[in-house]
Amino acid sequence: MEWQALYHKRVAAERCNTRLKEMRRLAKHQFRGFERINVHATLAVLSMMAVALAKVKQGQLEEVRICSRKVA
Repeated sequence: MEWQALYHKRVAAERCNTRLKEMRRLAKHQFRGFERINVHATLAVLSMMAVALAKVKQGQLEEVRICSRKVA
């Protein structure tokens, strides 16, 4: 039973990683240097969390998972 809980957490983390790569341009970034990439990744995560928090505060709990839009 414990391994199933860990597996579900891993799946959730991979889902988040996929959203960040596809929706927030982390897969094909155009930055050089670890610090710039780190700042970009941190801002991407913060923006995803801010949108999710705003949806929770508005009572749109069913839309929390749909918290990212594709960046052109």
